[in-house]
Amino acid sequence: MTAASSNKDSAVIRALYRDRAHPIALLTTVYPAVRAYNDPKEPTRSVLYMATPEGLITYHIDEADLDLFAHVELIQDHHDHRVQWDRAGKDVVHQRFQRLITRAVADAAAIRRLQDLAHAHELDPAVLVGVVDDHQLHELSEMHNAGFTAQIPYLYARIGEAALAQLLVEAVTAGAA
Repeated sequence: MTAASSNKDSAVIRALYRDRAHPIALLTTVYPAVRAYNDPKEPTRSVLYMATPEGLITYHIDEADLDLFAHVELIQDHHDHRVQWDRAGKDVVHQRFQRLITRAVADAAAIRRLQDLAHAHELDPAVLVGVVDDHQLHELSEMHNAGFTAQIPYLYARIGEAALAQLLVEAVTAGAA
């Protein structure tokens, strides 16, 4: 192997790591995440700890990619419970990702069913504004001006499919009366 081909290989590998870092950084905006320099085998590399409903997901973050993780808290105390590796290897982490994907697909299908219910009955988006107020869900003020497309996924995440379906059925029933 020549020095030129070695440099090219290094650049390709670096680009692949950068590509992987982008979706992982995005996921840290969805799931609680912290970083620490606590891997004794690689003390100069930051380790990302992301707590998901399916378990802990950890990755080493290359220094060149830290700009993507500037929003993630750096933990100095290596005894902090948030930066304790659960010894999950790649296979386990991949299984956790697969379960997260399965969960997201099921959620998306449920949201589509609820949106279809709302649209089939031509419900007024204002119906859900009261639901937002009643549940003290004021974090997204733009929701008050949005249609069902934005409101249903938001409420689904906050109160769940069954509760939201019941509210939509009640709205349909009230509209028919």
